[in-house]
Amino acid sequence: MKIVIGHKVLNLEELTNVAFLGKDLAEVVVDSQLYAELATQAPQKTVDPSFNAMVDEEDGSSALLLTKNQIRAALLVKLVQLLKLKKNAQKSTVDFILSVLNQPEEEANSL
Repeated sequence: MKIVIGHKVLNLEELTNVAFLGKDLAEVVVDSQLYAELATQAPQKTVDPSFNAMVDEEDGSSALLLTKNQIRAALLVKLVQLLKLKKNAQKSTVDFILSVLNQPEEEANSL
């Protein structure tokens, strides 16, 4: 089944299908009209040089433990948020997130 995102609100059933069924049973696609409105280049200022990532001071690293299903659900929600930006969202970023969500199960396990 194809889960079309973009102009309509993503419901809990669709989010669950993407998170648990994977690419074989639930493929994510962006509404074509909205996809055409996305920017092809980055905005002028995209990075704040004063931003510093938070890390664990003891060992200098950070970790976030999520299951594969939780990661897929979070990526889908972030993609919906990104699509709301329209002209400020880049097609390349949307394409990358879609490719991660829609990659076959074997390839996802090898990462």
